[in-house]
Amino acid sequence: INENGDRLRLSAAGKVTFHAGEESRYGVSCAGEAPTAAEAAQAAWELLGRATGPWKGESAYVLTGMEATAEGWIVRFQARLGGVPVWTGETGEAAWFAVKGRRISDFSLSLRSYTASGAVCVVTGERLAAAAMSALPGAGGRLTLRYSDSGQAELTAGWITEE
Repeated sequence: INENGDRLRLSAAGKVTFHAGEESRYGVSCAGEAPTAAEAAQAAWELLGRATGPWKGESAYVLTGMEATAEGWIVRFQARLGGVPVWTGETGEAAWFAVKGRRISDFSLSLRSYTASGAVCVVTGERLAAAAMSALPGAGGRLTLRYSDSGQAELTAGWITEE
């Protein structure tokens, strides 16, 4: 959809991308000339809530990154289901927002609804997973449980290592 310079795209997998034209559709309130990290994060959080509210199911979102850019901020969020991270797409983030000046100029988010099914998912125990990890050459970091969203009807659960 192109309207007044704004571009909005929705993929069949539920990924929404937005690029703003000249109009400030999603303003960012700030006390100074430019938003602070906290002000940028608050504006992104509010827009994420409005955009995903009807579709998020039992998932929650957590702020996972703030990156200062020459023009403002990139704000990143990850989905969680029952406190466990949900890895979405190639980067694992469920949403990101670009704050340029006093507005959100671009964003991308996955409109996915996560609801616990009650089905039992068998995952290797943490001690066994840690033992297997230590047997791998060059393995290090910490062991983390996460869900992976491959765009199918169900998530998969498993252990990964993080630096």
